[in-house]
Amino acid sequence: MNDELKKLVDFGADIEFTCFGTDYTILPWTDDGISIGIQNDESQDACFETYEDMIDNYLIDGKKMRDVLDDIRITFTSGAL
Repeated sequence: MNDELKKLVDFGADIEFTCFGTDYTILPWTDDGISIGIQNDESQDACFETYEDMIDNYLIDGKKMRDVLDDIRITFTSGAL
């Protein structure tokens, strides 16, 4: 999943995914950087300068995103590679 997700982020595609039953959105084109958060819950939103920074520091169910990449299922993307 890491390669596919990284390519989509680098491409600038809106991404929706699910992990452990929770829906998330990644918007890689914002003025503040790569924005990620739980859909319809802004309290968990965060912005990161790079993809590596995001997967190393954003937590999903208390775990680094990097550690749960195999559990992520992309449900929508605005870009096709």
